[in-house]
Amino acid sequence: MTTTDSHTDIEALRKEIDALKAELAQLRKPGAESPQRLTEELQEELRQTLESVRAKSQAAFDKARTQGDKVIDDLEKRIQDRPLLSLLLMFLAGAMMARLLERR
Repeated sequence: MTTTDSHTDIEALRKEIDALKAELAQLRKPGAESPQRLTEELQEELRQTLESVRAKSQAAFDKARTQGDKVIDDLEKRIQDRPLLSLLLMFLAGAMMARLLERR
């Protein structure tokens, strides 16, 4: 490393330190927001986001449950309308499953 590189690095560090000093000075001003206030604002924003996600997921769950209940009700109605056909279809499905498991 040459002295020019060292001098450049030192100069860059000085600029970064000066920038940090300026930021700290801004935070110390009477009207500036404190880090604690910023943290509180971020926490509140996070709470609101989590509540929104929870509400949306609950709505999606409720919708899926409603649709599932509707499918079950439709299936029950079809079974009640045609009990012999339903029985035959269940028998055939069971026979096919038995054949598939038999091959293993």
